[in-house]
Amino acid sequence: MRRWQGLTLCKNWLAQRPRLVLGAAMVLLPLLILSGMEAIHRQSVAKLWLWMQTQPLEALLCWVLVMLFGGLIVASTGRLVLGYGIGGFVLLVLALISQYKMSFLREPLLPWDLFLSKQGADLLPYLAKGVGWLNIVTLVGFLLLCVLLWQVLPTVHLRRTWRAVLGGTAVVVFTVVSLASPSVLSVLAGVGVTNYVFEQDANFHYNGFALGFAMNVGNVVIHEPAGYNREAVQAALATAAEKTPAPNAGQGPSVQRPNVIFVMSEAFWDPTQLPNVTFDRDPLPNLRALMNKHTSGWLYSPQFGGGTANVEFEVLTGHSTSFLPAGSVAYQQYIRAPMTSLASLYAEEGYQTIALHSYEKWFWKRDMVYPYFGFQRFIGLDEFEQPAYNGPFVSDAEITKAIGQLTAESTDPLFLYTVTMQNHGPYAERRYENTIRVAGDVTEESRSILETYAQGLADSDAQLQELVYHLQKQKEPTMLVFFGDHLPVLNDVYRETGYFDDPAASATQRYTRQYTTPLLIWTNYKQPRQKIAGLNASFLGAKVLQMTNAKTTPYLDFVNRVAAQTPVLRHELVMSAEGVIHAGIPAELEELKHQYEILQYDQMFGKHFGR
Repeated sequence: MRRWQGLTLCKNWLAQRPRLVLGAAMVLLPLLILSGMEAIHRQSVAKLWLWMQTQPLEALLCWVLVMLFGGLIVASTGRLVLGYGIGGFVLLVLALISQYKMSFLREPLLPWDLFLSKQGADLLPYLAKGVGWLNIVTLVGFLLLCVLLWQVLPTVHLRRTWRAVLGGTAVVVFTVVSLASPSVLSVLAGVGVTNYVFEQDANFHYNGFALGFAMNVGNVVIHEPAGYNREAVQAALATAAEKTPAPNAGQGPSVQRPNVIFVMSEAFWDPTQLPNVTFDRDPLPNLRALMNKHTSGWLYSPQFGGGTANVEFEVLTGHSTSFLPAGSVAYQQYIRAPMTSLASLYAEEGYQTIALHSYEKWFWKRDMVYPYFGFQRFIGLDEFEQPAYNGPFVSDAEITKAIGQLTAESTDPLFLYTVTMQNHGPYAERRYENTIRVAGDVTEESRSILETYAQGLADSDAQLQELVYHLQKQKEPTMLVFFGDHLPVLNDVYRETGYFDDPAASATQRYTRQYTTPLLIWTNYKQPRQKIAGLNASFLGAKVLQMTNAKTTPYLDFVNRVAAQTPVLRHELVMSAEGVIHAGIPAELEELKHQYEILQYDQMFGKHFGR
């Protein structure tokens, strides 16, 4: 009874001091929300405290953003605790999702991720499994605090004037952040706040979740690169006017056009590269034998652990995601009109152009994007008749069978872009009947994950050999381009084996380990074998056009010129034609990179001076 009397007295005392209540709540509630967000995102209260001590300006800016976000809801509802309760809970959940994404993909939650509703829904069951005690305590504790404040604090009804001021200020600030991003970032840089555009884990680590997220909002809008104009575009294209002869000129399919079959194998990688573990048998014997006889090497993927759509975007168009906002998905955000791609170019050559994917057509908006790329047909999961599954997804054997049927049925030369699904994670125990055993100093859970992944690879490797056997018997000349889209998500395997965290490895070596997958270019006709030390995914399509003597464009001629000078050109790593790797862009390649960026902008967003 005395306890409730005390609460009543406290509430009455505060009711007489509404300005004190309002001021304290506007300061302390955002601070509590901010602390909860950072504790969740960093998975440590100690790291939260260290961040506030070492990055006080960034912490202050995060507090302002949280205050304004909650204030916007307060302005809408007119209720202080309700507004910050709703706003705080939303921000804490977003921080939780970001922490989960970071643990699996080494990349935090970014603004454009909020548009991937269907993909996000697919991940919810896995998110629930990995909530953790710190996250539960923080979320439940915040909700209980809101209930307590609802009981203790007097009801503060903001006047319409103050609600308009609070809401208007929030809207203005968020609009400025969104639309005037370069100017805002310039001001922030002037006071020592760095925007780590191409290192988003560092961006969120140093700047905090709220500021790191806000600094990326403006990246949803693509800004014109410096020096973009008609003259710059035409000058860049002029440098590629003289075409380099195709490597197979005068050989193979100079008379008859070859079938061109791409197989982008889901999460296909070579796990025997992992240190401190061994496999009782090689999961990739067929791939290695084929790579020893045919053009092969390593593809530098723009993605790790996910984002398959960005890989195929680079391969099909010749555009590089290095010139798009970090973490963006071109299919989701930028493809809204017809765009030149391998499919449209081969279609102009009289090819039948088909996309084949053993999953839902809507995933990554492929059903909308592929027609823009010039695919005449898209075969998705709904067109497989009673397909066999291997684990939770349609088997690679079904893909092999479908490719065989399509090549047999086609009377015209065939361009086929295939995306498999069998080896998509997660790699749960007993997904397959594992026959590959792993030994090494890792936990039992990691051993199980690695054995499951290796078993799936072994099956994909066997299907690769089966596909080659089938294509070898074809009378028509055929080229098969086989590669992995990105490394798999293997939970703690990378950390426990020391694959990424090797202190003896340089930054370029760590990047190479994280973003390279096997690449094989096989033909059933005579073709000079090339060893590919490394190749941008964005250069692969132009290379294949060149190797098959197919129609190209001035832009893709330029892409081939770039690849000849620097076969790997990403913000984080550059490889010279001699195979020398650099961290960042060497001075002598800055102009070439800038021309590439200008031409891509012209093709995707600009005035199409290059057409």
